[in-house]
Amino acid sequence: MIHSVLEKLFDLPAPGRTVTAAAEMVEPEWTAALAGDAELAALVDGDAAGLVGLLESTRELLASYFTLEDPRRLEPAEREVLVETTLPNGIRLKGFIDRLDRSPAGDLRVVDYNQARPRTRPKKARRCSSCGSTRSCCGVDRGPPAAAPALLPVATARSSTTPPTSAT
Repeated sequence: MIHSVLEKLFDLPAPGRTVTAAAEMVEPEWTAALAGDAELAALVDGDAAGLVGLLESTRELLASYFTLEDPRRLEPAEREVLVETTLPNGIRLKGFIDRLDRSPAGDLRVVDYNQARPRTRPKKARRCSSCGSTRSCCGVDRGPPAAAPALLPVATARSSTTPPTSAT
C-alpha cells in the first residue's frame, strides 16, 4: 500500500502532495488491493481492530517519508521505469526504478521506496563451486563473506545521485 500511495501522490499537483493527502489515500488503496487479491484480508484475519492497526501503521510510515523529503518540491523526471542491462560477464539485470528525479543542475537521483527491514542475520560464507570449501582452495582465497546490501525502511528511503549521461 505504501508504494502505491507514494506513486499516486506524485499524480497530484505539487501543492497537494501533503501528509494529509497521503493519509487519505491509504484506505482506498487497501480497498483496491483487496479487489485485486482477496487473500490479503488474511493479513487482518477479519478483525476490525487489526484492520485499523494496519491502516494506522501504514499512515505512520507514510508520515515518516515526509520527514525525509518534501514531495511538494519535487517533479520526478520518471516514475516506475523499467531498466535492464547485460553486464560484461553476461549476467542480465532487470528491474524497476520507483522514481527518477533530475535536479536543476541535471544530476539524477534514483529513489527506491523500500519497505523491508534491515537484514539481521549475517550472510553465509561464500563456497568454492568446485570443492565447497569456504577457505582458500584451488588457489583462490574466498575471503570473508560479502557484506549484505542494506534494506532500509521507507523512513530511510535509499537514494543515490549519479551524474546524467548524454543519453538522458
